[in-house]
Amino acid sequence: MAFLDALHGRFQVVLAAHTKSGELAALSHLSRPDAAAIQPLAIAMPRLAPQSRLMVSFVAAATALAEYGRPLMVDLARIPAGHPLRAEPLGAYDFLDNVVREALEEKHGPLGSALPTLLPVFSADGENDRPDVLAAQRLDGRDGRGAVIRIAGLTRQTPAGWAEHLGKTTASLGIAPQRVDVVVDASYVDSVQERRVDQVCDVVAAVHQAMPVRSVTLLAGSVPPRRFVTQTMIKPRYEMELWSACAGSLSGELRYGDYGVVHPLQADTQLAGPVSTNPYLFYTAGRGSLYLSRQLPRDENRKIARGGGATKFREISTELARLSEFAGPRYSWGATPSSPAVPPETCETSVR
Repeated sequence: MAFLDALHGRFQVVLAAHTKSGELAALSHLSRPDAAAIQPLAIAMPRLAPQSRLMVSFVAAATALAEYGRPLMVDLARIPAGHPLRAEPLGAYDFLDNVVREALEEKHGPLGSALPTLLPVFSADGENDRPDVLAAQRLDGRDGRGAVIRIAGLTRQTPAGWAEHLGKTTASLGIAPQRVDVVVDASYVDSVQERRVDQVCDVVAAVHQAMPVRSVTLLAGSVPPRRFVTQTMIKPRYEMELWSACAGSLSGELRYGDYGVVHPLQADTQLAGPVSTNPYLFYTAGRGSLYLSRQLPRDENRKIARGGGATKFREISTELARLSEFAGPRYSWGATPSSPAVPPETCETSVR
């Protein structure tokens, strides 16, 4: 129990990732220094079903993190009623925790049962699945893992209203505030205006005043919902600017959270038939995100030229390697910062 409590005091950054193959693979390859500073938050999408390939990837990511002593935060808000995970006898969270623990015990024997597995994420608005709440209470009683409460849709309530919701949700979970991590989710940020900063800072300040929680993180993302066809551009990291403005004006600790290279509200739609998407790459370094994309070459019949996708991706990769923003072949996720007040620089690529 003390091990888990001490662990949560160490993370500096929350990295949100959807349960999709590429993002889960990236989490599986975090290094030990990365895992010491970065707390991943997996947003479960409907394609994550008990017997799916994504479940294999999910378990691989969670077990890899557990071996470094890092539990995986899991947000089940997008898993609808009637989904196969919701049909599990003790609920979706209990099922996921069990499959991860079984994988750890199969690999490490009795020692595997001592490794941290998952950390549940609940909504502050009270709309939480009852079996997941009961599972969280049961598992917190066993190892003191606690829980995460996510505040989203900041304009739906006043800061005082969100603090009240936070208190009610914590009470309904039956978990001590000292074992609760709070994520204030500002979602998509396309600019940083004074009114926006004040709104977010007021919510964070209300959380700090409400109760002595384990941590408070501001989570946001600035990757647009649509990609350009052919362009090379550097865009500001508005999520970092927003965090800096709030962290610099508040007395309580505020940790940094980032959606990485995906839009925070990205839909999980199942498209019929083959899909061809233009090659693109996001490379995030320091306070800017470098975006490169190219249009797939097509012939006179509008068919994609054979090998065209590989050619265009090599083109943007070569262009990136020649730019001053390129930090070298060993740069991935970023070095751990010397101070918890400064979020680590990240390098993230995405090709669809």
